[in-house]
Amino acid sequence: MKVSNELFDLEAFLNRWLQRLAPTWYANQAVRQIALNDIGILNPSSYLAHRWMSLTSIISTCEEGLPEKHPVFSPLKPLLQKLLVSKKFDRLLNLTTITGVEVSSQDDKDYASLAHWAVAQPNLPPCSSADEFDALINQHFGKGNTPPKVVYREWDGRYYWINSEEPVVIATIARFATEKQREARVKAEIHVESVHEVTLERIRQQFWWLLLAKEQANIIHALLDAARLPVVVTNFESRRDDLAFLITPKHNPRLNRILLTLIQNKSSQEIVEFGRFLSRHHYAFRNQ
Repeated sequence: MKVSNELFDLEAFLNRWLQRLAPTWYANQAVRQIALNDIGILNPSSYLAHRWMSLTSIISTCEEGLPEKHPVFSPLKPLLQKLLVSKKFDRLLNLTTITGVEVSSQDDKDYASLAHWAVAQPNLPPCSSADEFDALINQHFGKGNTPPKVVYREWDGRYYWINSEEPVVIATIARFATEKQREARVKAEIHVESVHEVTLERIRQQFWWLLLAKEQANIIHALLDAARLPVVVTNFESRRDDLAFLITPKHNPRLNRILLTLIQNKSSQEIVEFGRFLSRHHYAFRNQ
C-alpha cells in the first residue's frame, strides 16, 4: 500500500510539473485521452411541449453564463440575442399537425405526441361520424370563436398549442381526422419560431459552441484555463442540468488544435457542435 501511494504521488507530481511546463501540450494530450459521457436525447418526443428542448431557454441560460464585459466573449451576447426570431401569421391550420400542448397535464404517463395521447383516452367527447366531427369544429373553431394560438418551431418542425386546459377537443378532432383521412383545417394564429441564419453563421465563424456532459466540460475548462486560454462553461437549460456548453473563440490556433483533437473520433452522442446542429435542422414553414 505504501509503494502504491508513493507511485500515485509521483504520477500526480509529474502531471502537475508537465502541466506547468507545457500547459498547451498537456491539454492537447489530455483531451485526446478523455472519455466523454453519452449526452442522451436532447429533444425528447412528448405531447407536453415543456418537455421539449427549448431554444429560448438555452439562449437565455447561455447569455447569463457569459462573463461580464470580457473582451473575447462580449461579441457573443448580442449575437445570441438576435439568434431566435418570431413572426406571426393568421393562417388555416390542420389540427392533425399539432404535436404537443403547453398545458401541464394531470396524466402521470407521457406520450410521444398529441395523437398518441388521444388514442389512449377513453373519455373523449363523442366523434364517430362526419356530422359529429363537423359539429365539434363549428362549435369550437367556427365563426365567432377566438382562433387557437400555436407555435411552429422551424428548427425542429414541431407545432404546439398555447393552451390553458386539457387538449380534449383538439385531440378528439385530430384523432377522427387522422383515422378517417379528413381535413381539420381551422383559422389559427401561428407564431413561427426561427433561427436567424446569418447570425448563426457569424456565431459559428467566431466561436466554438460545444455541448457535452457538464463533468467533462468542467475538466476541459480547467485544462484550458491552466494554459491561459480563453474559455467559459455555461449551463445548457434547466431541464438538463447534467449538460453544459464549452465556449471558446476561434481566433487562437493553439486553442483550435486542442478542440479539434477533442472532437476527433468522438460521436455526436458524446459532443455536439451546437451551431452546426442548428444549421442542419430546418423545416420551413409553408406560408400559404
